[in-house]
Amino acid sequence: MASPRRAKTPAERQRDLRARRRDDLAIFRLRLPRELVRDALLEEGEIGEWDDGDDSALQEALHRLILRTFRDVTP
Repeated sequence: MASPRRAKTPAERQRDLRARRRDDLAIFRLRLPRELVRDALLEEGEIGEWDDGDDSALQEALHRLILRTFRDVTP
């Protein structure tokens, strides 16, 4: 299991916000059943069965899948 992340300082959060704005990025928080996400990522081949218990691996794989999906649709 992944170790807990340390809390960011206000200055770090502000730098992250400015970087996202500069890169025209947004954060969308989704509440999805973990099992649903895991099963979909396994089915798509985005993660291996050995990673299905690792939350950071699931998050990275979901990010890749969503990015690839939008890039395929966007002209």
